[in-house]
Amino acid sequence: MEYPRFVSHKEVGAVKIRAVEKASDGGLLVVLDGDYPFVRLSHEQARNKPVPEAGWYLVQYDNGYVSFSPSKAFEEGYTALAVEPASYTEFVDTGFAGDKDPYGIGEYTDQSAAK
Repeated sequence: MEYPRFVSHKEVGAVKIRAVEKASDGGLLVVLDGDYPFVRLSHEQARNKPVPEAGWYLVQYDNGYVSFSPSKAFEEGYTALAVEPASYTEFVDTGFAGDKDPYGIGEYTDQSAAK
């Protein structure tokens, strides 16, 4: 069966995943490349999402929805823009931090403060 075909034309925010570790409570700790804070998913949140792998991308859409994408699919579908990325604060304030988690992805933890 062949489904209708689509071409992506959306602009997204994305960060490559450096590592994924299992937490003691059954959740996941998703470590991102660069100076971005890691993402902590509870057991419940991890159960309802595809399990990302190192090398995949954390993808955030303009409406705040967050997903994980295998690198091959992401890199074949998106081209990096030649613009400065959102600042660290802007990235955190888009629905990831602590009680600002309407999308159920988890929370960011500020790794830069420990440096």
